[in-house]
Amino acid sequence: AQETIALCEGALDKYQEVVVAGREKLAVQNAINAKKAQGSVLEYGLKYHLDRMVPALEKGIPGDPRFPERDNEWIAAREKEQKLLVEWFEGFRSNFGESKHAQETIALCEGALDKYQEVVVAGREKLA
Repeated sequence: AQETIALCEGALDKYQEVVVAGREKLAVQNAINAKKAQGSVLEYGLKYHLDRMVPALEKGIPGDPRFPERDNEWIAAREKEQKLLVEWFEGFRSNFGESKHAQETIALCEGALDKYQEVVVAGREKLA
């Protein structure tokens, strides 16, 4: 009887290791890939959002003295991106914050939000 119990426990441990962990990894990836049509607040998913937001932040405020309104438009666009990212990130972190599969994504989002603070908040103060 003990041998059968040990076999069953081993099978359950293997199930936890393979299926539950795999399901968690898949859920994290689905959240990252989700588009607005699939219930996400991000129009085309996280990768697309960050691929547009981060380079724009790295490039910085246009600062062309001939077209000062472009600075305000640029800041407004970054504010919209930041609000959407914060909304998505809060849900993602509440659902997957403890998952080892989500840590890289959490770090990417935190980095983008830090860059936003560094560039946009400072830039807004300069324009004021």
